[in-house]
Amino acid sequence: MIYFLTILSLFIGVMFHVMVKIMGYKKQFPTLGFVTIWKTFFKEEWDSLIVSGLVMSVTELAVFIINYQQIDIPDWLQWGIFPIALVMGYQGQRIAYKFLNTASDALEKKAEIVGNLTPNGKP
Repeated sequence: MIYFLTILSLFIGVMFHVMVKIMGYKKQFPTLGFVTIWKTFFKEEWDSLIVSGLVMSVTELAVFIINYQQIDIPDWLQWGIFPIALVMGYQGQRIAYKFLNTASDALEKKAEIVGNLTPNGKP
């Protein structure tokens, strides 16, 4: 059960960052619809999402090693692993996105094609 909950916490953290970015793009490119932004984001940001998957894998490996080796950890860390996983998911995606950002360039090109507009929707 602990593995499921840590994966869920990591996933929620990643999706929180993804939604923050998608909503920011929605404001930045008002001519593009939500579905277009959503599809473009996942098409262009697959590399940062893979890095987030690696962060999830490393975290789960650490939890597995702690449980398998029966390492004695403080009580606060036993319950604190879930908020830590949530923050790791968010920050892992945020850091990966910062270095591998490719969605904004693709969305700028689509916005120019759709409305011949600048990213803020102005001619």
